[in-house]
Amino acid sequence: FRRVLFRSQAETDAVEFRQLTVMFADMVGSVELGQRMNVEDYRDLLSRFRALIVEAVQAHKGFIARHHGDGVLVYFGFPNASESDAERAVDAALHIVDSIRQLEHPFPHRVEVRIGVATGTAIVGDVLATSHSEQSEFAALGPTPNLAARLQGLVSPDSCVISATT
Repeated sequence: FRRVLFRSQAETDAVEFRQLTVMFADMVGSVELGQRMNVEDYRDLLSRFRALIVEAVQAHKGFIARHHGDGVLVYFGFPNASESDAERAVDAALHIVDSIRQLEHPFPHRVEVRIGVATGTAIVGDVLATSHSEQSEFAALGPTPNLAARLQGLVSPDSCVISATT
């Protein structure tokens, strides 16, 4: 994820359709955890959670698109596409589930993750840029990112669900 405040018109028009595999990983029960823990401990736990996800994603050549609260949105197939994008996304998801199950921390709370993975077409680029706005936000839009997020919400804790297209 990157945010740029000023861009040229040529840059704001730079969006593309592409095949993308999207993974959305989210901590289970984070609101309740945040209410039961002091703020510093919760921040430390969230930092450990995110670090495991980032490590797995980088090891499988994914692109961290955004940290959203306790969730992480990841693209496989951006900035460079390959035939193994979907496979690497699934491998990363399974790696994350295993890592979170083994997460060591000094807190009396169990940490669980839910992951959704979907593959399909998306529009990738600056989704906020218009001729009358200087705001900018890089993202992927379309049914694929939405499906990954919805699938994540349906799966049992400490598991992942993978769309049929993936």
